[in-house]
Amino acid sequence: GPQLDKMVLLWGKGDPDGLAVTMNESMEATPELAKTLLFDRNARWADQIKTRMDKPGTVFVAVGAHLAKRVDIPSRDAGVLLDAVTFLRDVAAGHPPPVGPHVAVYGGGDTAMDAARVARRLGAEDAVVIYRRGPAQMPAHTDEVVQAEREGVQIHWLRTITAFDRPDVQVEVMSLDDNGNPCPTGRFETLSADTVIM
Repeated sequence: GPQLDKMVLLWGKGDPDGLAVTMNESMEATPELAKTLLFDRNARWADQIKTRMDKPGTVFVAVGAHLAKRVDIPSRDAGVLLDAVTFLRDVAAGHPPPVGPHVAVYGGGDTAMDAARVARRLGAEDAVVIYRRGPAQMPAHTDEVVQAEREGVQIHWLRTITAFDRPDVQVEVMSLDDNGNPCPTGRFETLSADTVIM
């Protein structure tokens, strides 16, 4: 319904505070949903984690959605758009998709850094990360960013993709408002890209 559409929109805009408020309102309005989605699930996970931690050995707990974020980028048929999660899974399974010599990765988290690094390892001459905010707002861990840059990944701060028409991707230069939210400037740039990974 409209509440879910609003949450998806806020998530897509990268507004975690707005998403949290909207989600909490939804949970308060339907306590049985909150019980099922949050409290019961978290209690089961806590029991499973505790049981595993009581055993000898190393425990690694990874938390995340494991879903690709959907972004609407106008693209012609010739452009190759890949979602980062599927791209990384395919590579890990031994089925790397062809990426071409120029790869643009849209995002600022650890998954974006991983996708750009893997694209370089697969033979991309250049891999650029396009992120709509600045370094201070980037959610990727600092060591991930440093490693990506060491492997030749370039980061284009304060940019957002507006169109993809292989072999080019058009980006709009952004600025940040007083709250750190990205705002369009009306200035555009063109970068080379055979593949866009989101």
